[in-house]
Amino acid sequence: PGNQVLMLFTLNRNTYSVNDVAKMMDVSPASIEGRTMLPVRFMAEPLGAVTTWDGQERKVTVNLGATKLELWIGSSTALLNGAAIQIDPQNPTVKPLIINGRTMLPMRFVAEKLGCGVEWLPQTSQIKVTYPSN
Repeated sequence: PGNQVLMLFTLNRNTYSVNDVAKMMDVSPASIEGRTMLPVRFMAEPLGAVTTWDGQERKVTVNLGATKLELWIGSSTALLNGAAIQIDPQNPTVKPLIINGRTMLPMRFVAEKLGCGVEWLPQTSQIKVTYPSN
């Protein structure tokens, strides 16, 4: 707590960094419907968040401190601390999906709901995630 976490992800590349330490994922962030999708634990765990998968409900739950975020595969609505919210009011086609057996979630939505700042760096196709957001 109190420490800033800075993560850098690159579209279509399975390497990323957490506080300048290079790490590997088994899948790369992908742009779908104009939004970056990512298996959320790679972004959530460095923050200290706990991510769980419910195969029956096809639901991902992310808990960080007092924040509980619930998302369902194929649904454009999520629950934030029990209240329904649209994942992307401008684009209802943005919803969690499964690609090659991996659950892909909309990165900006999840990061911002967990209190992160998200910045798109178009020159390098990178997404910079800062926690907490300033």
